[in-house]
Amino acid sequence: QEDDATVGASWTEDGGNTWHPSFKHPSGFRSSVCSVPSDETTTLFAVGPNGTDRSYDGKNWERISETGFHTIRAFPDGTLIAVGSNG
Repeated sequence: QEDDATVGASWTEDGGNTWHPSFKHPSGFRSSVCSVPSDETTTLFAVGPNGTDRSYDGKNWERISETGFHTIRAFPDGTLIAVGSNG
């Protein structure tokens, strides 16, 4: 159910002992998530077949693209690489 945005993300503040559902979930099924830390905040990116979402806290997600990808990876220099069925 790649378009189901009613569930799909959770967050923790105690190292994984307790999990809470996100307030605003990603825009559907997401097959890969990565984090990009910076001095101010950590940005999370989640990709799936119907788009890409971003979150600054894991609690609220916003769609930033309708382009679908299968996986995403962040590198130490801040570069992101996402791969999908179209390359």
